Amino acid sequence: MIKSKKIIITAALVAGLGISAVFYASSTTKADQTASQNAFSNLVQEHQITKSKDKKPFVKINNKTYENTDFLAYKESKNVIQRNNSQPVLSDEEIKGEFIKESVLEQEADKQNFNVSSDEAKAFADKMKQAVAEAKDPQTQQFLKDYTSSLGITEDEYWSQYATPAYQKALKIGKLKQNFYMEEKAKNDSISDADLNKAWEQQQEKLVSEANVEILQ
Repeated sequence: MIKSKKIIITAALVAGLGISAVFYASSTTKADQTASQNAFSNLVQEHQITKSKDKKPFVKINNKTYENTDFLAYKESKNVIQRNNSQPVLSDEEIKGEFIKESVLEQEADKQNFNVSSDEAKAFADKMKQAVAEAKDPQTQQFLKDYTSSLGITEDEYWSQYATPAYQKALKIGKLKQNFYMEEKAKNDSISDADLNKAWEQQQEKLVSEANVEILQ
């Protein structure tokens, strides 16, 4: 399997780890293996902490309240990606910023009626599940095994309870982004990819700055 294909397949496994994550699971060296072991060891500890927490309101974004357990699960996913790539974990404030941004984008997608049903998301998850199975790549399979084991869930529970909701969110935001790109190209059909990406970053910043965000704890 070529590397680009492996990146695509393994990215399917981290849908629940943050919608923008593109993760390449490499364990070909001792350093890689150590990083992976560290990542999942820490994930086990962090997930136990998350499970022990009572649900409480964490942040209110445009009158929608998100709970502390939503944020902690998001934090787990960000941390395991960073650690598995031998990178330092983000600060809580950085992760909180990413959590707020993605929540704002999902709300904007809903506002603009870029709907994705649970059935559509499940169908997409089923395709990704099949792609992972057909890839028959030991590194990808090991990543899935280690990840589900760390969370104390089965692979079927991963695809139904973690991947499907995450894909629903990701696909909605993907539609929002695609529509924005189309609008920008309609204004200027010669716009470069770099300028298009820059415009999208600025649009995200604008949406976040205009959102009513209240930190509750």
